[in-house]
Formats: sequence, C-alpha cells, structure tokens
Amino acid sequence: MIGFIIGAVVLLAIILASVSNRDDLDRYQQLKNKRRFSGRRLSPQEQEEIDRLARKYWWW
Repeated sequence: MIGFIIGAVVLLAIILASVSNRDDLDRYQQLKNKRRFSGRRLSPQEQEEIDRLARKYWWW
C-alpha cells in the first residue's frame, strides 16, 4: 500500500512538472527532432540549449 502511494506521488509530480514547463519541453522536443531529422549539426547555441534542457528534464 505504501509503495502504491509513493508511486502515485511520483507520477503526479512528473505530470505536474511536465504541465507547468510545457514551453521548455516543447523546445526540447523541437531541438531533438531538428538534430535527428535535419541531417546537419545543431549550432553551438542550440547544442548548449539542448544540453541544458536534457539535464533539467532527464526523465523526458
């Protein structure tokens, strides 16, 4: 029972974080897709931004 409650709290925290930071998560996904499908490297500024977002949203 305690494990279920802890799991529910963690899931709720992840959902709240993703809803409250939607703009950052959209930008992170946009940069990941650009890196994956564009066939060219990201600019140094974009690479720095995606690294920062990857550390912030390691679970995404």
